[in-house]
Amino acid sequence: MKLNADLASKIVKEARSSINEHFIIVDTECKIIASSESERIGEFHEGALQAIQENRIVNIYPEDRHKLQGVKPGINTPIKYQDEIIGVIGITGDPLHVRPYADIIRRLTELFIREAIQAEQLASRNRGLEAFIYEWIHRKTVDEAFKQRGDILGIPLSGAYGLVLCRLHSREENGKSLSVDEARVDEYIQACFHQAFNIKEDVMIHWGKEGYLLLINEQNFKRHTIGELFHNWCSEVKGMGARLAIGVAQHTYEEIVSEGFREAEKALNACTVERPVMFYEQLRLEILLQDIPDETCQAFFNVTLKRLENSPELIQTIEAYFAQNMSIASAAEALHLHVNTLHYRLNKIAEMTELDVKTTEGIVLAYLALRLRQES
Repeated sequence: MKLNADLASKIVKEARSSINEHFIIVDTECKIIASSESERIGEFHEGALQAIQENRIVNIYPEDRHKLQGVKPGINTPIKYQDEIIGVIGITGDPLHVRPYADIIRRLTELFIREAIQAEQLASRNRGLEAFIYEWIHRKTVDEAFKQRGDILGIPLSGAYGLVLCRLHSREENGKSLSVDEARVDEYIQACFHQAFNIKEDVMIHWGKEGYLLLINEQNFKRHTIGELFHNWCSEVKGMGARLAIGVAQHTYEEIVSEGFREAEKALNACTVERPVMFYEQLRLEILLQDIPDETCQAFFNVTLKRLENSPELIQTIEAYFAQNMSIASAAEALHLHVNTLHYRLNKIAEMTELDVKTTEGIVLAYLALRLRQES
């Protein structure tokens, strides 16, 4: 274990907030790597050298300043991790005055270091877990070596898993940023997961900047139960000022989970503000539309509704018309228009696009064009 400047600076800041004295942290090469007096950083500290060599607390008195390089009056205490000296913490001041704080600060420092190491070990494990799962969802086959890696990480590939993808939206659909404490939301989502899924094999990892990937053991992958649970998550996150969308695969999968990931991804992409939780089996047209390349979507839109792009009120009209299941009266009411005005607009759309949305062919082509535009 080697102290680095970032961790040492955090320790000094924490100590300084507890006791109104000046502190230094010295590494095993006796160089000051953090100090509440920034001008001392980088200096050699001979008092720390004594503390390390003799494995003891070293008091520095005013008269010692002329004998020892880089020192000020105070107390220098070795910092240990697993019985190994990894540095020295120094408290500046009259040794008689600061002595009562020396042992407390040393204990707090060593506790701080243990917590930092544990956090780094956990982060390292999570990075290993994320790398393993990323590789797993892209594999077409798994061998014994890969299965052993899963066992070591606590993910036995002998089990069956249902896959779930979540996406946290910190922006509204119009691109405006939402006022949300992302750290608080992240903490809430992780706490919910660990409370609901406590079997050892259930796993949640971060997926991208604002996403999560869940692998849920088949024992816990019950449609009705998780559906209600996920809706509750979305509702609570909405109350925090953010939006959560959740896509759920149709089946559980053993060993090869790439298909489950594809299902969850398609379901997630089909989520809307009104329907934040989607199961793959609920998809219909989305299964087809999501596989169409963006350039094909754009080409189809160009030969159907392109001429309406500069007439947003006509786009809004046709969207409302479809949203109201082609009911003239309902669409007019939704748009706050007179029925005759709506008829005029639909006729104008037909004139500009050569698509009559009062016929089956016109309805299908216009509806597909709008949906493909949304998907691209």
